[in-house]
Amino acid sequence: MVLAGVLCAVALSAQARRLRPEQVTVPPAGQRARVALVIGNGAYQAAPLKNPVNDARAMAEALRACGFQVTELENADREQMAQALRTFGGRILGGGVGLFYFAGHGVQVKGRNYLVPVHTDIATEDEVAFNSLDVGAVLAKMETAHNRLNIVILDACRDNPFGRGARGLQQGLAQMDAPAGTYIAFATSPGHTAADGSGDHGLYTQQLLANIRTPGLVLEDLFKRVRAGVMQATGGEQVPWENSSILGDFYFVPGTGGAMPAPPAPQPAPHPVIGASWRTELGGLQMAMLGLLNPETAKSIPEATRPKVWVGIRNELAKARAQSSDADLAFLYQYVETRLPILSGAEPPKPAEKRTWKDDFEDVKALALLESNIELDQDTIRTMDSQHAAEFWSGLSKRLTTVPVDAQGREYAQLQHQILDKENFWVSRLAAAQ
Repeated sequence: MVLAGVLCAVALSAQARRLRPEQVTVPPAGQRARVALVIGNGAYQAAPLKNPVNDARAMAEALRACGFQVTELENADREQMAQALRTFGGRILGGGVGLFYFAGHGVQVKGRNYLVPVHTDIATEDEVAFNSLDVGAVLAKMETAHNRLNIVILDACRDNPFGRGARGLQQGLAQMDAPAGTYIAFATSPGHTAADGSGDHGLYTQQLLANIRTPGLVLEDLFKRVRAGVMQATGGEQVPWENSSILGDFYFVPGTGGAMPAPPAPQPAPHPVIGASWRTELGGLQMAMLGLLNPETAKSIPEATRPKVWVGIRNELAKARAQSSDADLAFLYQYVETRLPILSGAEPPKPAEKRTWKDDFEDVKALALLESNIELDQDTIRTMDSQHAAEFWSGLSKRLTTVPVDAQGREYAQLQHQILDKENFWVSRLAAAQ
């Protein structure tokens, strides 16, 4: 009982630091039900395209006619694309439908897809990630928003835009899995290129424009019509492709029979055994851990009590771990177990000169995991101080810089992507509240 009371006190102290100074009113979902970001890039120095800007303008007009609030960019550089994506991510937080459309050059590198800005100079494949917009970043923004439905349309499978000087680039775009509640449409099948078109629009967008305002046409049937039109125009050489994980029906223009049915919210994937649960069921425990790992909030617990608290946390994690094979839960347990003497105060902390980059990496990984699990609760997010949260994730991002380049493997890349995504989420939320 004493341990439970102490954990509760630490958790409440940590939570208090996250609360917003003032509550921000989120507009009703109906006011922001349909939000779109439309980008058309054609003014490439090495391989200009004549149609993407026309495509973007026409798509923006069509989407507005379908009730979307549209942000349109033409011949955007990387900074403009990234900033527009950040703003878009903040706007879809209110729920409803988010749509991202891009016309221009796209490339794949090592199984990842990138959208190419204008005014970029890329010589080899290793430069693509730093000079282009990762489609994964678009999907991450949508997934973070937890809105009901997201649509990604990529008319971006043109041939290598960098000429013979760019080595190692593969043809077309790579296959992508659609996160829950997402529909991804490609102008052509994976690994193939799409025609820019000889008229005012690319072949793919031309067919999309011809069908998008058809009343009562469900989303999947719309893209079937687009595929049929493109295949007919190219003699079967270009085959549009889609990946979907949506439930329910969506109509750009509802039929005459009534209002558009709302797509159901995506269901979270279940966790093993303890499951559907440990990330949320152990929320108070994880909040207490964050509080104890923060020197400011840890002051609320007497030093003589902290060893018992950390032993209690270790024991609770051990019980949960016995019921689950989840790798993240195992990491948290191991993190506490190996550091228990230092965390409990039985041993002094490592001197700064003896800490390695691995120590920093594991600290950052633990903090990121704890905070991410707490942020799974939408009610918690709504009460959090965006300034504090943005500073938290920014601080973790800076601490990752201690990892040497030759040690930055897949695990590092995944953690960096998670942290940057979280930082962008809270920065966007903070900007929207101001």
